[in-house]
Amino acid sequence: MDGSALVFVAAICQAGVRQLNGTRVAPLVVREMLGQLVRLKQSGVTILLSEQNLGFALKLADRVYIIEKGSIKYQGTPDSLAADRATREAYLMV
Repeated sequence: MDGSALVFVAAICQAGVRQLNGTRVAPLVVREMLGQLVRLKQSGVTILLSEQNLGFALKLADRVYIIEKGSIKYQGTPDSLAADRATREAYLMV
C-alpha cells in the first residue's frame, strides 16, 4: 500500500446525507478527515463508514460489521473484534 487510503464516508444527519466517495487521499489528508469525522461524531452526527483501513475505521466505530459477498459475517463492537482472533484472521488478514 502506498500510504493513501480509499475512503467512503457518509455522514447522516438531520440535513440529509453527506458523502465522500471512493477518493484516494494522502496520509496527511486522512488524519485531517479523521479529526473532522471525530468532531462530527462527538456533535451527535451519525456516521456510516465503509472502509478498508481497519485502524481508521476502529477510531470511529461504535459497531463493526464484516460483510462478504453481501452477507454479514460478523457484527459486534471494536473491542469484541479485537478479542476475536479467528474472525480477524479469516476476514481481515490481521
